[in-house]
Parts: sequence; C-alpha cells; structure tokens
Amino acid sequence: MGKQSKRRGSVKRPSFLQLSLDALEQKDWGEQAFDSYVVRTAHALRKKPLRDLTDEELRLALSQQIGLRWIAELAVERLSENLFRAGDFYAGDVLVACLRLPSTFWASQPDLSSRVASLASSAKSELCRLSEYERPTIAAALDEYVVQSS
Repeated sequence: MGKQSKRRGSVKRPSFLQLSLDALEQKDWGEQAFDSYVVRTAHALRKKPLRDLTDEELRLALSQQIGLRWIAELAVERLSENLFRAGDFYAGDVLVACLRLPSTFWASQPDLSSRVASLASSAKSELCRLSEYERPTIAAALDEYVVQSS
C-alpha cells in the first residue's frame, strides 16, 4: 500500500493547458446548429487542448466569451510574451478582444485584472510601434478599457 501511495503522489496532474474547454467545463456543446465561421471555429476550439489554440481561436473565444475562466488566463500569458499578437485581422486584435471583456468578468478575477491593467499600460506606451491602420482600433479599445475599469 505504501508503494501505491507514493506512485499516486508522484503522478503529476495535467495543467489546464493540456485540457480542452469541453473537459475543463465538463460540457459538450454537441452538434453545431448551423454552419458559419464563428460556429465552426467555436465548436472546434472547445475540443482542442488549450495549449494548441491559435491566436485567432483565442481572439474568437475572447470575443464570444467562451470559456473565459481559462481563455483569459491563456490570453494574458500569451500577451505577456507578445503584446500585439494577431489573430486573423490585425496586430493587437487579441489584446483588443481581451480589453473588451466585460468589467464584471475582470471584477471576478482581481489577479488577472491587475495583469491586464499592466499590459494595457504597456500597450499605451508602445502604440507608436504599430501601423497607422492598427493604432486607432487598439487606442480606442485602450480608452474603453480605462473608462470601464475606473
């Protein structure tokens, strides 16, 4: 019995990044109701381990508020590595999706919220790195975020 206990104790539990949203939420969405890019992508991303999500899937999940408990944490980690990560639209679209999450979500996640505030501050000072096309959308999202978080 002692050996079994040691073996069980030494087995590492998988981190949430190794699991899919279906597994984490213990919920399967079933078949998609209709065929569109958003519906197809949302259903597919729920089946993938979070570590395998593309930046576009991350952006879409944030925008559609899918699995926010885990997706927002993953987004903050990735944004910490590259502040202006791009999904399919423009550099910084993952950051914009993150900043546009509802204030009620951020209020429920104080540690994560403070990390996002720090990222927002960094983004504001680094806007000059972006093209004239990308800058206005990100600046507007930063302004909305500052107003919302005040």
